Amino acid sequence: MLLQREQLHQIIDTLPDNLLAELLKFIEFLQYKWQLLGTSTAKPPYNPVDFPEGIAPELDLSFDEIKQARREMWGSLAQEVKV
Repeated sequence: MLLQREQLHQIIDTLPDNLLAELLKFIEFLQYKWQLLGTSTAKPPYNPVDFPEGIAPELDLSFDEIKQARREMWGSLAQEVKV
């Protein structure tokens, strides 16, 4: 643990001043998240939705139909974006 702290200190020392404020915000977020959750058994601060039944129960869609629709919508994204 001490080695990781030293490594973090060294990395922080190399950051330019304009990134320190962003780093501070991220660290504050981690602290908040840690305090909020407390333990790994804590419930998330939201109610997870079990898709597809939870979002649109009036639609009678099977899991396979949803997978096919996703493939049709997002299938060519990599070619369009040129990754």
